[in-house]
Amino acid sequence: MKEVRINGNKKTVRGLVDTGSAFTIITKSIAKSYGLRVQPKTVNMYVYGNAQSIASCGETQATIHVDEVSEHITLVVVDDQVQQYDMIIGRSFTDCENVTFIKTTDQLQFAYGMMMPYQEGGIPYDSAGKQTVRVVCENENIPANSMKIIKLNTGGDHDVEIMLINDEDTEIRLNKDQSVGVIGGGQKSIENNQDMMSPITAEMVKYGSTFSKDKVVRLVQLLNQYRECFAFNLNELGCTDVHAMDIVDDGKPVTSKTYRASASERETISRIVQEWKEAGIVTETKSSYASPVLYF
Repeated sequence: MKEVRINGNKKTVRGLVDTGSAFTIITKSIAKSYGLRVQPKTVNMYVYGNAQSIASCGETQATIHVDEVSEHITLVVVDDQVQQYDMIIGRSFTDCENVTFIKTTDQLQFAYGMMMPYQEGGIPYDSAGKQTVRVVCENENIPANSMKIIKLNTGGDHDVEIMLINDEDTEIRLNKDQSVGVIGGGQKSIENNQDMMSPITAEMVKYGSTFSKDKVVRLVQLLNQYRECFAFNLNELGCTDVHAMDIVDDGKPVTSKTYRASASERETISRIVQEWKEAGIVTETKSSYASPVLYF
């Protein structure tokens, strides 16, 4: 929920931010109390899980102020009984040019052109399992407002190359062994995965009717001998350093705004992302890169 000012009025109303809504919707009584001129217009809107459309009673225009953002937009007007909120803030506001917002655990903040969350305060983290990252080369310079792949060491046997972002207006100079942050303890190894794998049983194997019990037993034994070659879920896939990929990047962050997703789609996305996190495929991060969802 956000405090919303209308046309510069000091009095605020409560607005629910809903990026799944194509419209910004205001109740008829609120529009009237602020002296907004409502033009007759019918807009049929659909609610998830409800095949019956909801018709508006008109539309109006107003300047909406939320945090540091002020935009003049069209508002859809509905009868008071249609929604329990004074206003629903939809994509007609959130998709305005240069409007950005950041969601944290307990707050939602709007501003223009936000690029780097937690620029000043830093990102809180649990130090358990973290490793200090230090510069390997003698001198590394990152030009102002750019990115550069830097060779770093985490205290292990192998160096890694990580892209560092300089969003400042001045060049950053890094020296050898200088600490530039911390990273997680790393992905799970194949050996560790093997210890967690459940053995393959005869019930899990499809075999022909000509197989004798002895052959089935020997087949299961053979499969378990090479158990790491078979994955029944994401947690059993393991990791490899046999193949390396070169990622070509022009240094310009790629960002996309959030878009509409149904309740069932959001549930599916959350479940898949949670599976990826538990399997060590992805991890939470804060950066100037942003994409609302991955398609595969």
